[in-house]
Order: sequence, then structure tokens, then C-alpha cells
Amino acid sequence: MLTWYQEHFDTVEIYNGVHRLPSEAALKRWHSSTPGHFRFAVKGSRFLTHMQKLKDPQPGLKKSFSRVELLKGKLGPILFQLPPDFEVNIRRLESFLDALPQWHRHAFEFRNQSWNNPEVLGLLRERNVAYRPFHLAGDQSPIEITASWRVALVKPQLVSGQDHLEKAPLADGHGSALFTILACCSLSSNGNSRSRYALPSSNNLPCLPPRMPPPDVSA
Repeated sequence: MLTWYQEHFDTVEIYNGVHRLPSEAALKRWHSSTPGHFRFAVKGSRFLTHMQKLKDPQPGLKKSFSRVELLKGKLGPILFQLPPDFEVNIRRLESFLDALPQWHRHAFEFRNQSWNNPEVLGLLRERNVAYRPFHLAGDQSPIEITASWRVALVKPQLVSGQDHLEKAPLADGHGSALFTILACCSLSSNGNSRSRYALPSSNNLPCLPPRMPPPDVSA
């Protein structure tokens, strides 16, 4: 399945990490079997977002990042998707943001409209953390730019001019979704996209590198 994706895209989002961390062997295999420009976005742990609801994040973040950093320089954005029943809590969000390793790119998807307020958006902008819009059961979030880069989910059948991508293998043999397709771009000072990845590789568009490499992680 991953072979198919890298033929058409420059990145995927690792989805199964939301329920359990991928094994060390899997992460090492994904790193070694993809080209140097390839990037893996990672869905943040459901334990942190749905069970803990951002509370006491340090132990969970330490465990998660010690695993996903096995992707080394191919580790892209980390997306934290909050549940619809979790209403805004500024104190928890600020503490969570403070605990995140600053050498990675992070994004948040708030599935409760109470989070869409100036204070939350200001916190994201201060830390160059991206806001990912959502559409869920008829509920549509606004589109906000809070970072020098943006992130959005792209469904295969919506990629213009690439009808064959409708047959994208979205699940493994057990019906478990391992990867989804992500689009990500860096922005110029006027808000225009400068580069993007996760579009069909035939577009020859450059991929977005990690925010900055941590001292002990090499490509």
C-alpha cells in the first residue's frame, strides 16, 4: 500500500497512530522504504486528545515522540484532532502547546466550535501552530491561517485530473486505515502558497521539510 502512495504523492498521514503507536519495526521500515523527499504526517494519540483531553501531556508526548522520531527527517506535521464533545479550555491548550517539542511542526483540528475564538487562534499564531479546518456531520469550521504553513486532508477522488486515484488503497488487509492523504503548503508573507506536498508527484512540487531537525535526529 505504501508503495502505491509514494508513486503518486510526496506524503501520507499515518492514521493508525491515533489508536496505538506504530511499532518501531514499522516506522523503521517506512523510513527506509521511501525516497528522501517523502514525509509522514502523524495523527496525534487519541489518549492525549480524547481521554486526557490535553491534560497532563508530558508523559504521553514523551512516549509518542520517542517512537515517531524513528522516522527521522521524514517526520512531517503532527496533527492533534480534538473530539466534538471537548469544549474550549484555554489553560489546557496553553499547557499542551508549551509541552510540545518546538523543533517539529504541529497542527490542531478543533471539532467543537467553542474553540474558534481569538484567544485560541492567538495562541496558535504565537507558536506557529497550524489550524486544520474540519467538516463533520454538517458542521463546518472556519478557515483560519495561524502559521507560516497550512495543512488539509485531501480525498483521492477530489484530486483534480487524477481519476485513477479514486482507487487509492485506503486500508490494509484487515480493513484498518493506516494512511490518509494530506496536503500541506508553506506560505509567503502575503498568504500565498509557495510550496506544497501530497499532491500527485507528477506536479513536481517541492515538499515541505520538518520545521527544524532536533539535535539528535538525522535524515
